[in-house]
Amino acid sequence: MQGELHYLLLKCFRGSHKFIVQETSKISLLPGQPKVLECLRERDGLSPKEIGTLCGIDKSTMTSLLAKMERQKLVSRTDNREDRRAIHIWLTPQGRVYADQVAGICRRADELAQRNLTESQQKELLRLLQIVSDTFEEKISEEEKRK
Repeated sequence: MQGELHYLLLKCFRGSHKFIVQETSKISLLPGQPKVLECLRERDGLSPKEIGTLCGIDKSTMTSLLAKMERQKLVSRTDNREDRRAIHIWLTPQGRVYADQVAGICRRADELAQRNLTESQQKELLRLLQIVSDTFEEKISEEEKRK
């Protein structure tokens, strides 16, 4: 099992995830919040549905997560002028500070993961992981179209 790809991918994910959760908990962020902050840092003003899709978070979890983040003044919501049922989520100034901290933590996680690799190996690892990721995305997309 240890030499099998699925096991190694899972083990790498767990290590990276654990590092990020430990570090972000030091700045009082709850699990799930760093992902949302990172997402909005790159694309502010998304709808809750768009954030959930990009972060892999279901609708009910996203609703409660955003409510907590709004109470913590990390995000704010605005109505869509063209569609009153739709809302957009924005980082507050405080949320942007936290998002920048999360970006630094994620950068450190990446550096840790690649610390024993040469620059050439790092580029090759990213290239190969992108291929694996794209393959899974294609398969998942095909399966969802069949439903």
